[in-house]
Parts: sequence; structure tokens; C-alpha cells
Amino acid sequence: MTSGWKIGLSILAGVCLLLLLGGGACLYVFSRYGKEFAENAKHSETEGRSFGKQSTEADCLKEGLARAKKNGTVTNIVSVNVFFGSCLEESTPTPGFCDGVPSRDNREEAKAWGTKKCAEANQSGIVCDALYQIVASHCHSSARKSEGAEPPPPPKAQP
Repeated sequence: MTSGWKIGLSILAGVCLLLLLGGGACLYVFSRYGKEFAENAKHSETEGRSFGKQSTEADCLKEGLARAKKNGTVTNIVSVNVFFGSCLEESTPTPGFCDGVPSRDNREEAKAWGTKKCAEANQSGIVCDALYQIVASHCHSSARKSEGAEPPPPPKAQP
């Protein structure tokens, strides 16, 4: 075997060893913290729905931005995003809340809009960006409650 083959096989063995170690580390982290993430997410969802039932979309955004300032840990990012999305689902529409919100289908425009809105809120970073991407999804969702919508008329009696 030539020295080129030996070097190539040594490099391949090193890469395989690194992949195995990395996979083992991922399994360890997810087995240890996966349940904690799930419990935090469930708690944040419940809290967001409860807050949203008595709030407007603007209130949810204000609370989401306040929570985003706490810290940039993965747990907080997930918690804030789940809280905010759940809050928006339950909240009362705020007139003008979705005015000028680009569709998330246009990623570059949505990203630029989110960055601008974060700067206006004196915030930056992944948590703030994620909140405004949730706003974009919410505003272009068919499940969003209509602003000032009238309740549906009662069903007509069958003859």
C-alpha cells in the first residue's frame, strides 16, 4: 500500500470517528434535555393561549418582544416563539396590525422587513427576527381572525 492510500484511509477513519462522537453527543443531549424542551414548550403554549384570550395581537407582540430580551439561550428562543405563536392564535385582531406585512413566500423581503421592525423596536438577533417571521405567517394565514368581523348569521330554519 502506498503512503497516499495510508494517508487517505487515516483521514477517512478520523472523519468516521468524529461523526460517531458527534452522533453520540447529540443522542446524549437530546435524551437529557429533550423532555425539558418539550415541557417548556407545552408550558409556553398554554401560557401564550391564556394571555392571547385576553389580549390583542399588538399586546402579544409587545409581550413577545419583552420576553425576547431576557436571554438568547435555545430554551428561551423556543419558549418565546411558542408563546408568541399561541398568543396570536387566540388574540383579538388589532386594526392595521398586518398592514404592509410581506408574505413569507418572498423570503428576502420578509427578512428585510423583520430586520427593519426589530431595529424600530430597538432589538436585534435571532429571537426578534423569529418573532417577526411569525407575524408574517400569522398575517397571511387563512386561520387569522378578521378585523372587526361580524358574527355569522344564524342558520335559516328548514321548512
